[in-house]
Amino acid sequence: MLAHEILRKLNRVRLLMFSNLYNTFAPHIFQPATESADSESKHKVLLERLKKLEAENSSLVLENETQRQQYEKCLDEIANQVRTVLTYQGFSFICAG
Repeated sequence: MLAHEILRKLNRVRLLMFSNLYNTFAPHIFQPATESADSESKHKVLLERLKKLEAENSSLVLENETQRQQYEKCLDEIANQVRTVLTYQGFSFICAG
């Protein structure tokens, strides 16, 4: 459960970072078409950067999900081992008593 919470917080941080980047660049990207050629060039660069960041964010989300599943599987295995040990100790205690 702890790993799941950490991954959830990490995902929120990533989304906030993306949102901040978007809010920073969006006003410059979505201006009227009356801009000069230099401004259009800057807009294209910013749009390309935004697309790369969106692709990177998608990749990180997939990686996050994969890692979460791995952590959950690991935690399940540990829980099963603890359950087995406790069960064995319980039987030993009953037999010794």
